[in-house]
Parts: sequence; structure tokens; C-alpha cells
Amino acid sequence: MAEQRGPAALAQLAQDPALVSVRTQLLGAHLLGIGISRYIMQISPLADLSREELLAQLVPIVEVYLP
Repeated sequence: MAEQRGPAALAQLAQDPALVSVRTQLLGAHLLGIGISRYIMQISPLADLSREELLAQLVPIVEVYLP
């Protein structure tokens, strides 16, 4: 994903540098929440997903933050 979308995402974010900070913080908060819910609090069904299932759900969300 990063190799394919990286340059396009960076070019779009470079057009509005304020978006870099906001989107980075939003993505970090989102992933931190996933990590806490899955590994520390062990909330089902999130904790029960396989790695592949989790990635299938997360990739589209990451692409929203980094178009």
C-alpha cells in the first residue's frame, strides 16, 4: 500500500501542510484506540479478529486519512 499510494498521498498533503498534522494525529488516535481496545481491554469482537481480518478492516480507514 505505502509504495503504491505514498507519493500521491504526499503530493496531496503537500498542497495543504495543515492537513499533515491533523491527519497524522487523527490516524494515530485511531490506531491507538484500536490497540488499546484489542490488546489491553480485549474487547470482542475486535480482540477476536485474525490479523488478516483486522488489516482488511483498517486499510480502507488508513486510506481515508492518507488519500
